[in-house]
Amino acid sequence: MAMVVARTVERVSTRNAVKVTRAVKGMKLSEAERFLTQVYEGKKSIGGKYYTKTVEAVLRLLKSVRSNASHAGIDPDSGRLILSASRGPTVYRARRSRFGRRLKSTYLEAKIEVEKPESEENGGGKEVRGGRNKENGA
Repeated sequence: MAMVVARTVERVSTRNAVKVTRAVKGMKLSEAERFLTQVYEGKKSIGGKYYTKTVEAVLRLLKSVRSNASHAGIDPDSGRLILSASRGPTVYRARRSRFGRRLKSTYLEAKIEVEKPESEENGGGKEVRGGRNKENGA
């Protein structure tokens, strides 16, 4: 199984990022980009909201994973897209306490998993049963 990954830390709300990533769950990469572009333009919504800052960050991440896949020689739309969002590093700023000190940040990760054909997984179609081979050193 081949996999392409793109990761980033963005200054967006983790709660909103989780909502956006769940909205595109199960879509192909091109479908997810099309849907999020429509959300960003205000043509569609996610639960009645648009989450423009978060959608913009996720679109940048999808662009990155698309370029990583093409660089690795993998068709970006052939595999399944996996998006995840989790709480990012804690950064504090000097403010009065009533305004809040913690800055929001989120880890965003996008993966594309592609199944390899049978011939590539077991060494070009050769199957070794028992006996000696170069891999196990026996």
